[in-house]
Amino acid sequence: NLFWSIVFLRMILPVDVLSYALGLFSKIKFSTYFWATLIGIIPFAFILAYIGELPFYYQINIFFTIFLILALAYLMLKKKKII
Repeated sequence: NLFWSIVFLRMILPVDVLSYALGLFSKIKFSTYFWATLIGIIPFAFILAYIGELPFYYQINIFFTIFLILALAYLMLKKKKII
């Protein structure tokens, strides 16, 4: 559960803030931190690197699609009382 929490936090918080917080206030294993960071950063690294080349219309559509997916995932997790 800690692993996926870190992956999720990597997607929504600035990398430096979370890195300092985890380093100062947790006793997480390096391997867990490494893999969670890698998985959490890859999607946005890909998006920021390649989506800027798309026409603006496609960028807006992708943004709203991702927002809708994340909102639905949040509502489903809240309904199951995970969040």
